Amino acid sequence: MRLRILCLVFFNIVVLATTGSTQHNFIELSGDLPSILTAESPYLVVGDIYVSPGSITTIEPGAVLLFTEFTGLHIQGTLYARGTPDKNIYFTSQYDPNVNPFSPVAPAPFDWNGIDVYDGAVGTEFLNCGIRYSVYGIRSQTEHIKIVSSIFSNNGRSDFNIKDVKREVEPDTPFSYNYSQNSVTSSLNTAPVVDSLKHSRSPELGKLNSSAEQNKRFKGVQILRYSGLLLGVGSGAFSIVTLTKAYKPAAEEFEKLSELDEVEMRTYSSQDWIDSRDRRNKALAKTLIGAASTVLGFASFSISFAF
Repeated sequence: MRLRILCLVFFNIVVLATTGSTQHNFIELSGDLPSILTAESPYLVVGDIYVSPGSITTIEPGAVLLFTEFTGLHIQGTLYARGTPDKNIYFTSQYDPNVNPFSPVAPAPFDWNGIDVYDGAVGTEFLNCGIRYSVYGIRSQTEHIKIVSSIFSNNGRSDFNIKDVKREVEPDTPFSYNYSQNSVTSSLNTAPVVDSLKHSRSPELGKLNSSAEQNKRFKGVQILRYSGLLLGVGSGAFSIVTLTKAYKPAAEEFEKLSELDEVEMRTYSSQDWIDSRDRRNKALAKTLIGAASTVLGFASFSISFAF
């Protein structure tokens, strides 16, 4: 991550020197999505984005959504991402060079969180889409979604799962999901899906409490992730400072007092030796506490990706 940040800073300096600007006409997104996302310009997702309960968002063919680290898409209403064979819709990393020629570094799995589809998101569609370089691809809590000829690639933990059940997806191969056939298929007949939605929409939309619980769970994961990262970085810095500024000087002083010759012993008392030892031990304790907190923080950060 540090290497990426340094590369990005260097890249921006070079671009600024040659063009006078680091702006590539990206449209920044965060928060609730509008009713339509056009394909006129790539979107840079700088914070989590939402299709709120009861709302509908349509993404036009050819649209590109580039996600920054730790961001994702949360669908609580209905999303229609309807690409075409010649104009796919992409949900991918900000570093994906296939859709972002300005990327200063190579993309990698886990670059962004992924797409969460909640209970109330009945009828959500992904047609001719590409989902790449995320943590978990599409994670749905409802079976009533439609995926047609969409390609999953380079996702970290999984590509597609429904109600915490992982579905097998062949990477870089068009994938379709049809609930009405109760199976994953390579081609989709859309008519039965419409009939099933007529009967299932009301019960699904009635699960507001479940959706609220999922929201709480997601917020809890976010709190765990960012607080863990903050604890890890902060404690690491504290441990390094304490080690270099407190423990090492105290340890050197204690070692010096422990090796006094007969002449030097007349200058110091036994209490000086005890005080020096106590200072060393206190500094050591602070350093170890900082190191332990660093491990705990980064462990919490890592564990958050398991949810």
